[in-house]
Amino acid sequence: MRSRLSIGLWVLIASTTGTAARAIDVTAGTSGSTSTTSVSNQTRGVDVTVLGTSSLSVESLTLPGIVLGPATIGVIGARIYDSATSALIASGTETILAGSTVTVPLAATLSPGQSYRIAFHLDPDGEGIVILLGLFDPDPSGAGGFPYTESSGQLQINGGFSSGSDSFPSTSQNSLPAIQVQLASNPTAVPTVSETGLLVLVLTLAAMGAWQLRVSA
Repeated sequence: MRSRLSIGLWVLIASTTGTAARAIDVTAGTSGSTSTTSVSNQTRGVDVTVLGTSSLSVESLTLPGIVLGPATIGVIGARIYDSATSALIASGTETILAGSTVTVPLAATLSPGQSYRIAFHLDPDGEGIVILLGLFDPDPSGAGGFPYTESSGQLQINGGFSSGSDSFPSTSQNSLPAIQVQLASNPTAVPTVSETGLLVLVLTLAAMGAWQLRVSA
């Protein structure tokens, strides 16, 4: 009987434990408008706060829809800063092609309750490359669109930020680039009891009770 009770509890946990999204789109989860802007030797990004109780292990940052000019190839840098201290905690660079989506590998652990500036430095090679960058302005337009929680529920989006060099983006912006945060693995979810989980447990215990009665008889 004890072994079957253990099985029933394991089934309950398995049926009520959720998994977090592996890719986080910072523009998902709210409505808004899109635009494009030309940038050169700028850092553009977003301030986020990690929600929940699990750390997020970041393995790369993705920036879609880049258009270069006049060159057809360039280099772009991904950056993650600690919002409280302005310290750079992770960075990486990658070659980009005109009209492409770029993914830059880097490694960082984002702690629950802490805030970070997740950004891209555009034209890190210093050759004056102009990049046409897509931006997202959440509703209501202007500063009123922040904060919001992105669709996976793991990050609160606090606002867009920029700087005129490869440095901590401290200038507030009403829009932000459509950055995607790729996670190295799913954070460990805290089990929660759902209606489905309770039903599974009740049916499992009922079956065990019926089996025990047959054995006793």
